[in-house]
Amino acid sequence: MKKLLVLNLCFLSLIPLKSIAQSEIETKAISGAKLICNCTKTSLSKNSIDVVKLAEIYKSYNTNKKLLSKYNSDVQKINNKINLNYSTIESDIYACRSQFTQKYKSYLKNREFLSRIETIINNNPYTAGPKLIKTLAN
Repeated sequence: MKKLLVLNLCFLSLIPLKSIAQSEIETKAISGAKLICNCTKTSLSKNSIDVVKLAEIYKSYNTNKKLLSKYNSDVQKINNKINLNYSTIESDIYACRSQFTQKYKSYLKNREFLSRIETIINNNPYTAGPKLIKTLAN
C-alpha cells in the first residue's frame, strides 16, 4: 500500500514538470516564430514591398477563399517587386534563419516545438503571403 502511495505521489509530481516543459516549448516556439516573421516582414519592407497591402490581401484571401478583383493590380505589383528583389530578400531571410538556428538550436529536434513554429509561420501574412502572391499572380 505504501509503495502504491509513493508511486502515485511520484507520478503526480511529474505532471507539473511536463506542463512546465510544454509551456516552455510553447513560449520558445512563439518567440522563434516571431523572430522569423518579424525578420521576414522587415526584409520585405526594406525591399519596397507594401507589407500592409500584403497582409490585407493575405487575410482577405484566407477569409473569402478567393482573390477579390480589387486586389488584382496589387498582387501584380507585389509580385513584380518580389521578383525584382528576390535575391536580396532571400539573403535577408537566410540571415534570419541562421540567427534563429543559433538561438534555438537546443529545440530543433523537438517535434512539438517544430510543429508549433510551423503552424505559426504558415499562418503569418509576412512569411506565407509572398508564396500566396506568387500563386495568385500566375
